[in-house]
Amino acid sequence: MEQNISDELQEAFETGRWKVRKFALPNATKYIWDIDNITWAETGLIDAFGANRFFDEASQMIANSIYLFQEGFFDAAFYSLRQSIEISIGTLYLTANPEKLEKWKALEPGFESGKMVCFLKNNEPVFKDIRTKLPTFFKNLRTIQKKTNKYVHKQGFSSFYTTQSYSWSDHRENKIYSKIISDFEETVKAAIGAVAMYRLAIDPLPIILMDEELMMRSADFITQPYSEEFVAEYIGYKNIELF
Repeated sequence: MEQNISDELQEAFETGRWKVRKFALPNATKYIWDIDNITWAETGLIDAFGANRFFDEASQMIANSIYLFQEGFFDAAFYSLRQSIEISIGTLYLTANPEKLEKWKALEPGFESGKMVCFLKNNEPVFKDIRTKLPTFFKNLRTIQKKTNKYVHKQGFSSFYTTQSYSWSDHRENKIYSKIISDFEETVKAAIGAVAMYRLAIDPLPIILMDEELMMRSADFITQPYSEEFVAEYIGYKNIELF
C-alpha cells in the first residue's frame, strides 16, 4: 500500500503540474570523492577531537546538496551548502568555548552564525589570523554566499521552480537552467574550500603532512594530508603560502 502511494507521488512529480526538473551534474562523483579529503583529515588533538564529528556533518551536508541538486531540489541544495559552512563555524566556536557545549546540546539560543563569527573574529587568534591573511579567499566566499542566499530566500524568478512553467521560450528556460547549474558548481566548490580551510583553523596538519619528507619524519597521526589536486582546486596554493 505504502509503495503504491509512493509510486503515485513519483508519477505526480515527474508528469503532473508539480513536475520538478532534474539537473545534470557531470562532476558529481568527483565532488563526492574530493570531500573525502576533509573527512580523512581528522584532528587528533584531545581538546578538539569533537570537531571531527562536526566536519563529518559539514561534509555530509555537501554530499546531500549534490544529491538534492541532481534530483531537482536546487534551493534545498543551496541551503545545504550554506549549512555546511555554518556547521564548520559552529565547531570552531565550540572548540574555543567548550563550556558552552551543553547549552548547544540543549538547543539554547546564542549560537547564530553571525554571532559566532563575530566572537571568533574578535577572540580566536587563529581564526582572526586566517581571515586577515587571506582576504581574497574570504571576499570571494562572501560574494558566493550572497548569491546563494538569493536562491535560499527566493529572490528573483530564476529561484522559482515555477519559472519552468512560465518560461516564454525554450531558449529562456535553458538559459536559466544553465545558470542554476553554473551557480551551484561555483557554490559547491566554494563550500568545499571553506570547510577545508576552517578545518585548518583547528590544526594545520592536513597541509603540513603534504610535505612527504615531514610526513616520513613525523610520528603516526590519525590525520591524513590533503591531496595536491584538492588544494589546487579548492583552496589555492597561493592561499596556502599566505596561511
